[in-house]
Amino acid sequence: MPPAILDRNFKDIAVTRLDGLGDLVLSLGLLGGLHARFPDATIRLLVRPHMAEVRELLPSWIQVECAPFNHYDILRRVPNPRDLAAPLRTFFSGLTPDLIVLGEYSKSWVGELFALMAGEVPVLSFATHTSITHWLDDLVSELGLSSRDIPAHRHVQVETTHFTHEASKYGAMLEALGAPAEGCPVALAAPDHAIGRAKAVFGSLSLDPDETVVIFPGSNDGLLRSLTARAWPEVAAGVMRNLGCPVLFLGAASDAEALAQIRAEPGPALPSYQIGDGGLPLLVAMLGVARAYLGADTGPMHIAANLGKLTIGIFGGGHKAERFLPLGRTAFGVRMPLACYGCVWECPFPSRLCLTGISNPDVIRTVQDIWCRPERAPDPGRPCHVVDLPFNPAILPNTLHGTQKVYAQFLSANHNLESALDGLRREVAALAAKLQAEHDDRTRFRRKMRRLWRDVRRYLP
Repeated sequence: MPPAILDRNFKDIAVTRLDGLGDLVLSLGLLGGLHARFPDATIRLLVRPHMAEVRELLPSWIQVECAPFNHYDILRRVPNPRDLAAPLRTFFSGLTPDLIVLGEYSKSWVGELFALMAGEVPVLSFATHTSITHWLDDLVSELGLSSRDIPAHRHVQVETTHFTHEASKYGAMLEALGAPAEGCPVALAAPDHAIGRAKAVFGSLSLDPDETVVIFPGSNDGLLRSLTARAWPEVAAGVMRNLGCPVLFLGAASDAEALAQIRAEPGPALPSYQIGDGGLPLLVAMLGVARAYLGADTGPMHIAANLGKLTIGIFGGGHKAERFLPLGRTAFGVRMPLACYGCVWECPFPSRLCLTGISNPDVIRTVQDIWCRPERAPDPGRPCHVVDLPFNPAILPNTLHGTQKVYAQFLSANHNLESALDGLRREVAALAAKLQAEHDDRTRFRRKMRRLWRDVRRYLP
């Protein structure tokens, strides 16, 4: 049974999704589950401004509302957080939900402020730390809020763990509302004008989209969570050679540097195309008309899986290659597990060996094997099929180097800690000696006063 404050027929549900593209795509099952549980309710999806075009891709029963600014970088550009109060008030005043779902596992302070300003509206969120820090105290005060914490009597928090897959997290939210945990899939759909433009792009590159494997190497931060610039052309050549399919390197506006690095590698030039700002419908259309996706763990990977395309994502170990696996029977996660999996991208090595150490021939062979059996049931307990690549012995010297580096850092930190503790011990000893001396002085003074008082009493009548 859902908690009492959630056991009602909601009519206007606001879901915050103020993070990345992949996070939004993975949460579509939550939106579908909400729609199935409350079919007459208006579902409002709150997104960052640059995600506004997602409204062209979603069903009409989802209303997209854009926040007035990108909260990830606004505080670096606005010296006084109080200046954000007016646009936030205007934005929040146009929303009148009777349920707020904070959909981010790592909460957004804009979403939390929205929940705080919503009166007695019930709030459903994950049981994670607040993102409203002391840096926002002035803004909290300007908005007339007395606390940073959502009142417990209207706040239901769902317990889950960091590395649990996103779909399972949202399933726990749906269960809290009395809905099936499986959710209901919601498919993205590119508009006709975007599909026509996508086909024109493939045609301009002399590529048949029905036969083309789209390779998406970037992940919004260059190649930091991807194979190396040298590896991708070799993998692409292997795909063309073994599968007989053309390839197209694709990137968004933020992937310009990644594509440039790949183009700079020696060897035959491979076709590439970069989608500019505001090209989300075109991106979805290009992935939708292509034959398959091969690339990094990033938003476009989740889009391809959502569209039912053969999707092969190359994963590193930051989130154990578990939390952000793609969803679907034709989706595959490829990884090379290391003992340091689960580092949350705090890598101790000079490069991320879980990715840069992957053997290119192993990737090519795995892609060929998947190509021969593109549809299979997901692994038990996982949203897709996961392929573990063999450990590459060539990375052992780098592993040793990284281990030595971490050990040296540990020794340095330990030395600094010991020095600090030694200094603290000396300060404590000096303070203790001083306090003891003061205590002894007071004791001697009291003894003198008692003797003096005894002497005085002898002369009193």
